[in-house]
Amino acid sequence: MKSYGIDMVGEFFIDSVDTKPQWSEAYVGRMIYVDDTDTYWLGGLTKWLQLGYGENTVDEFTLNTGHGYRQINARSIPFIHSSITGDNLYEAIVSIATGDAFYDECLSSRMFKPNQITSEHISFGTTGFQVNAKHVPVESYFVDQTTFEVISTQTAINQLELTAVKVARVTVQATAWTFAPAENLYRATIVALPITVFPVLIQCYLEDGSLLTPDKIEMDDNTQRIYVWCEVAQTISVIMVG
Repeated sequence: MKSYGIDMVGEFFIDSVDTKPQWSEAYVGRMIYVDDTDTYWLGGLTKWLQLGYGENTVDEFTLNTGHGYRQINARSIPFIHSSITGDNLYEAIVSIATGDAFYDECLSSRMFKPNQITSEHISFGTTGFQVNAKHVPVESYFVDQTTFEVISTQTAINQLELTAVKVARVTVQATAWTFAPAENLYRATIVALPITVFPVLIQCYLEDGSLLTPDKIEMDDNTQRIYVWCEVAQTISVIMVG
């Protein structure tokens, strides 16, 4: 039977079946509705072709996914978020992975609960963008004893190091003395570090705790060395304050 056109009055119904039958050549060009899956099918040359009608007809097997021309991927999915940057899902994932996703405001109001940032989350150190004493403010009365000035903890520590009294203790063994015939005295050489600025207060003690008065004491500003001269080479304790 051949037909070259149909003028219809009323509705047109396609074939409805309970379950999709196994494909055969008899179904080529035939359109059916399958009741148990609520889907529409067209008989192709070698298999059934699902048509995009009805509910639940688009699934993972229907989508053409990939990174080629007109294929669906993460760039095809629109994305919008108040804190995470990116216009599509791909850009959002990249921004999260690179650490550029979040605005500064999220640290205080969006992404972290109170008391969630601990020392384990902070990179402490003295290089690059690491957190150290330079980033911690402190109220200091160092410059003006009546009005405080806000300075960094690092600056405050440096000021204390420069102005604080330093105490060094050294034990000079009896074998550490050098005899100087021209002076007819023994000389002990002591490094004054960490004291680097002279003058220095020096006291010497014998092993029994009694105070020893050396014959003379010399100081070398260039090498931070102190020379103690005595008539006898003996073990002494030297306390230096500077």
